[in-house]
Amino acid sequence: MRNKVRFFLGSSLLYCTCGLAQVDSLYIEKYAHTYGATLSLNQDFLSLKYEQEKEELVFEPNRPVKIGVAFAWKNSSLSYSHGFSGMSDKEKGKSSTVDFQYHLIGKKFMVDFYFQQYKGFYHFNEEMDMYQSYSDLRINLYGGRYTYVFNSDRFSIGAAQNKNSRQRKSAGALLIGGSAFLSIIKNTPELAEGVREHDSRRYIFGPTIGYGYNLVIRKKFLASLSVNVGLNGIFDENLSNKHTAFYVNGQIRSDINLSYQGDEWGGGMKSSLSGLYFNKVEDYSSQLLNTSLVFFVTKRFSLKKDPKILQYDLIDLLDPSIY
Repeated sequence: MRNKVRFFLGSSLLYCTCGLAQVDSLYIEKYAHTYGATLSLNQDFLSLKYEQEKEELVFEPNRPVKIGVAFAWKNSSLSYSHGFSGMSDKEKGKSSTVDFQYHLIGKKFMVDFYFQQYKGFYHFNEEMDMYQSYSDLRINLYGGRYTYVFNSDRFSIGAAQNKNSRQRKSAGALLIGGSAFLSIIKNTPELAEGVREHDSRRYIFGPTIGYGYNLVIRKKFLASLSVNVGLNGIFDENLSNKHTAFYVNGQIRSDINLSYQGDEWGGGMKSSLSGLYFNKVEDYSSQLLNTSLVFFVTKRFSLKKDPKILQYDLIDLLDPSIY
């Protein structure tokens, strides 16, 4: 019985997200090479922002520019990046971070998983013209997003993410999905009366809708833009007084990609911004932001014999007997 249920769930997911392997070859083509190795220079971080009329209080980690490597196969990719301490600004204080992300790119869908633990942030005080460090401030974010891609026979989400396919002719697509996150914020700075003592645990979930467009220039140059917005139901627990509230607020995500889609070599830049919006703390609106800017170069290649471990990814592991 368990095997039948597992087969049904796996089959349903694969049917809904992967569909038939057919695409319009005038618009999309697979790369001739199975694998991709990427070297990148990137700046990404999780930040906390409070805003009141013209006043902004932004807390950012002291994360230097990082050198990253990534490996892509089938619908999946794994990446690792390292920032060198000598490149960080000592005036901003110390930050310790664990930031793991896994991205699964299919023909009709995209799934993003996040495991982020940050400690140590700074705020630039314009009046005092100096950085103020908050070494005890902790922000954790766990969860993920699912995005379903319409018109996937002509619009390639893989090309927009520099993964497993190439866009040959310009096309756009409606994007519908949802997300679920757990955020924990502790040791909130007493920088202003409005944000004092508001440590929180928030359970965040809701639907999203958006649109993406791939613009092809001179056959192998690609400019991609996608914007998603959504409404979240939020269970908000104040860890200081144990008061719990439920409310609805928004979220937004935008992605920009400018790249060269060569047969063996590729490169370019991509930027993304993801924001979760919360209830006001006194008169301050609050946001949790994920920001990323990446410059990259990719070498695509094939192997004479594919290692067994790389013959599968997360989709295949649901039920290999389907293939």
